[in-house]
Amino acid sequence: MNKPLKCLSYVGVASVLSLGFAQDDQFDTVIVFGNAEKEGDALVQSKEISNLQANTLQDMFQNTPSVFVSGGRDVSQMVFVNGMGSTFSNTTIDGAYQSNFYHHAGYLLIEPELLKQVGINSGAGSALDGLGALNGSIKFETKSALDLLGEKDFYGLAKVTGYSNGEGFKFSQVFANRLNDNWSLLLNGAHAELDDFEGGSGVKYANSGSDTTSYFAKLSADYEAHQFSASYENIDRTFFGFARLNYTGGFSLPSGNDRGQQSQERDVFGINYDFTPGGDLINFEADLSISSQTFNGVDNDNVGNDDDTADLDTIDLTLTNTSYVSDSTSVAYGLNIRQIDAAFQDDARVTEEEKAYGIFAQADVDLTDSFSTSFGGRFDSWDYTDSGTSDAQTDRYNFKDEKFSPNISVTYAPLDNLELSVGYAEAFRGVGIREAIYLDSNRDDAATVGVDERTLLEGEESNSLEAAVSYWADNGFYVRGSVFKQEIDNYLDEVEGQNAEFLSNIDLENKGYEISFGYEDKASYYSLTVTDNDHSSNTPETVTNSNYNLGDEGIGRFQTGRRWLATVGHKLQDQGLNLGLSAEYQEGQDETSIAGEVDVKEKKSFVVFNAFAQWDVASVDGLKVQLNVDNIFDRGYYEATYYPDDRIYEEPGRQFRLGLSYEF
Repeated sequence: MNKPLKCLSYVGVASVLSLGFAQDDQFDTVIVFGNAEKEGDALVQSKEISNLQANTLQDMFQNTPSVFVSGGRDVSQMVFVNGMGSTFSNTTIDGAYQSNFYHHAGYLLIEPELLKQVGINSGAGSALDGLGALNGSIKFETKSALDLLGEKDFYGLAKVTGYSNGEGFKFSQVFANRLNDNWSLLLNGAHAELDDFEGGSGVKYANSGSDTTSYFAKLSADYEAHQFSASYENIDRTFFGFARLNYTGGFSLPSGNDRGQQSQERDVFGINYDFTPGGDLINFEADLSISSQTFNGVDNDNVGNDDDTADLDTIDLTLTNTSYVSDSTSVAYGLNIRQIDAAFQDDARVTEEEKAYGIFAQADVDLTDSFSTSFGGRFDSWDYTDSGTSDAQTDRYNFKDEKFSPNISVTYAPLDNLELSVGYAEAFRGVGIREAIYLDSNRDDAATVGVDERTLLEGEESNSLEAAVSYWADNGFYVRGSVFKQEIDNYLDEVEGQNAEFLSNIDLENKGYEISFGYEDKASYYSLTVTDNDHSSNTPETVTNSNYNLGDEGIGRFQTGRRWLATVGHKLQDQGLNLGLSAEYQEGQDETSIAGEVDVKEKKSFVVFNAFAQWDVASVDGLKVQLNVDNIFDRGYYEATYYPDDRIYEEPGRQFRLGLSYEF
């Protein structure tokens, strides 16, 4: 059945270090699709994550062409999809929504080794993407015991990894046990300690290390028509650094950039229930998650002595049923409910609440052997109460927003191996919590403006138009390409620093393309991908970058310049070796400005090479040795395009990651 067109565009199976192989000796690679028959735009699978020996978001997505990760040090890494920050996407981990703490810090706290896959849909698209999916969705899904056991009753894995740059180590263990014919249990624990890293220019960045500990348990049951799982995860990261975590010590603001011990923690309890009685009309799934995110920072304003603390408590419930009404038609429909309670503590504790629900339906129809379509829509409603205009919270304001968002796509396959797709979609996100650290500063100066501007705020509306073509030959050759244009109206941006207000009359436009071609067989893989995007806004000249950065950081945008990614890989099966090499070239970026202030700084072009080797030791069953070398030639470069180079972290220089694992 068809899935709606989205457009991360295409990379096909573009990955270098994902050159691991499945049991049928096929490559297990990053898959990026935009046509209707594929499951989403990008799918980063567990084998890819394992082969990358991923410990950070940057490791995980380094071979997904339309996904960029910036930040240098791990605690400030931010994810961008087609140049737009992940806060524009409905980002979830096992259905638990991941809210934003602080624009100077990364907020996606996750243990990569737990992941079964990461699904990425870009741009407004399917009604199934969930609440507030202005730029689609990013869905992290964790493993279960059955994913590891196969036909066995017990599975164990012990692994240790050493890091040369940011000298450190990581230990992890996984145990999966089939308790009886119906029940199974997965347990995981991991601990990593990384020291300060060195950029390619030779600069060693003080206070850039971190310690991370995670625990995970999932109990699963399978009774044919009934499947159930309950899981709990805790992940805790501690680090020393400046209040603005993406800044180096060379930059200080009048409001202060104090340094100190800081931490992030995430607790999630999740329940999943599937009911598939065997008929065509009832295929029911219920997902409930209760999560708590905490950020303990340092005093960021030099007022008082209290450190900054942000808390985000979220409850998510999704109910979905899929009915196969005929051999050519299926309809998925259901309900999303979300509640977020946010609190920020500086000199006083302030709170905000956000509630949202959505009703959705998505139909996939094969019209003929050559034509198919996917269409649907969702009605979303938001109810948000702000923190008021003072610490006393005596004048809290309640916002209510609601809107219907439709979508439609059509796919035409004139040949068995050729598909053409085009689609249009809308999405909506009401006024709500954008950043926990700003709960006490979303204030309006009514005396100056003459009116409470909160009454003027409107929800954000997104629309996307996308087209794609895909051809794959029987001999393993493929070509894929896509182009998109996206608009976001009423973008809610915070301006004027510590007296931040919401500015709701900014409209964004983002457009771009991706082209990929390559070849793949059981033993070899080659690909070349080029991707680019460009965005602009109608930011008023009265709101300058000095009031609040409206470039990459403030507006959630990321300019990279045109990006080229070449990959090659080969498997020597008799020797038990998998080998891969990638080369990434990013073209330079010119400086742009808004009202005389730098919006996007100049960035020089760069080339980075990465390599991968994995050896299954034949003489010891279950023993595997793996070496990753990132930035082989120790190139100094910056991914980020916000702020001058002396204020932010370089990307890491050459790094060796040597891993030893044993399965039993």
